[in-house]
Amino acid sequence: MARQIRLTFASEGVSAVADLLEEAAPATCAAVWEALPLQGEAVHAVYSGSEGVLILPQLLKVEAENATHEVQTGDVGFVWFAAGSAHGVDRDFAEICWFYDRDARPSMAEGPVPVNIFARLREDSQDFYAVTKRLRREGLKSVTVERVPSSASEAAELPLAQIALLADRFAGWQTAYGRPDPQRCPFVTQGHCISTQFHSPTFMAIALYNAYQATGRPAYKDAADRYITFYLSCMRNPPAGGQRQDYPSYPYQYGMALAGYRRFREANPDETSMDGKAAALFEWLLTFRWDEGSYFRNSYGSEKLGVTDCGFSDDNLHMGRGLMGYYAVSKRPDVLQEAEGLARYYLTEAQPGTFVGCWSSALGTWIVGPTHVDTFEHFRGKKSYEIGWAFSSVGGIEFLTQLAAATSDAELKAQIAEKCARSMKWQFDACQFEDGACGMRAQDDKYLGTTAGAILSYLRVRDAGYLTEADIASYRPRALAARDWLLAHVTPESVDSGGYFKVTGEAEPRPPENLAWLLAWTLDALLRSHEI
Repeated sequence: MARQIRLTFASEGVSAVADLLEEAAPATCAAVWEALPLQGEAVHAVYSGSEGVLILPQLLKVEAENATHEVQTGDVGFVWFAAGSAHGVDRDFAEICWFYDRDARPSMAEGPVPVNIFARLREDSQDFYAVTKRLRREGLKSVTVERVPSSASEAAELPLAQIALLADRFAGWQTAYGRPDPQRCPFVTQGHCISTQFHSPTFMAIALYNAYQATGRPAYKDAADRYITFYLSCMRNPPAGGQRQDYPSYPYQYGMALAGYRRFREANPDETSMDGKAAALFEWLLTFRWDEGSYFRNSYGSEKLGVTDCGFSDDNLHMGRGLMGYYAVSKRPDVLQEAEGLARYYLTEAQPGTFVGCWSSALGTWIVGPTHVDTFEHFRGKKSYEIGWAFSSVGGIEFLTQLAAATSDAELKAQIAEKCARSMKWQFDACQFEDGACGMRAQDDKYLGTTAGAILSYLRVRDAGYLTEADIASYRPRALAARDWLLAHVTPESVDSGGYFKVTGEAEPRPPENLAWLLAWTLDALLRSHEI
């Protein structure tokens, strides 16, 4: 059976499926398939008759194959133009185009243009054609092009009911303006808006964007957009006189905001109104740079213990994810340089009682932090340099694998590969129960989110090429066991209780916003569960 792609007008709730013509246009099919999913604004052609066009967000170049301007209704084509090759073409670009009536003839001002016919829309595409035709008078409409899972494997294994359960909860838990609703969301600290209330929105938004890509349901993208615009609008410049709980300006919040900004811009490629705020967030983040080993300050410490800054590894990982998010959009070399500087905190052996390093060779993962702070989220009476935990392991792997793909520093890449592989193994070796569930820092308490985090970490490390064949043979069965436990335990009751299953009670389910964050990981893992 031929591979398929789906084209969706999200605002209309209308999709069409096309079969790839892999024998006739193998190179084009491969290039487009590799680039998916794609999202942007569809326009109606000017010179070509009944044709819809999506300008691709990145440049693809494929030589002519199965190329013609004598197209038929239902043909899907690809073509790229070099700057100056036709009237009005002032830059290189590529497009996917589709033809919805027999008068179509791909053309530029100078005349017909052959396009690579690489797919054909199925016969039941009339509603999609009707929306394309309306582009003439209604203007731009957002369109998504994505892979259709094969019925034999991916579609059968994608747990759509559980995906919808979580995504519908996330969409329903927000106010009309995008804040997690204290009345409807069970995971909001009650009372005046304080810093912990900003832990979850961007994670839920990112999971919703992923759910939208998998399902094509516009409500998920709309809810994700609201979460991100709310979050970005709340961020403030660093306050004079020290940090305040009621003043959203912690550096980890800046990192979360920039990570969310990336996904917002990817989902809304023509919406540039937030670019200035993102640039400001980066500049504000830089005010927390210092000369200690942690690279950035957390901006809070422990007066009781005489610790000026906690140096928590998870806080700084949010900054790392944010830097990589901002770099993905801006491509600014100075942003990548800051991410490379921060990464060395995670590649350096921890020296307890200092701010030097947060890697523990003894544990095989990142510690909570190198200082002797002994009370923090989920744990009490544990020195932060004595234990690793899922938040830093999952987040560390996410940040560092993104950085490794962007940096040209060979030594940095090698250290990242070694540390990420070891930390992924720690999640399974130290934290996985016999039934497949994973704990927070050991076999302490079971969480949907920490189990999901182990799955995501396995996939990220495997996909980065950091595992040997022997590693995959050893850890793939454990990732599958985690998946099976997750699928058996994602229920309305477990979601509404934060996905927490008490075993020892050591990994306390607090603050509540962290439970929503862990549920976002759960949705992300469900969406990738067929990839294990």
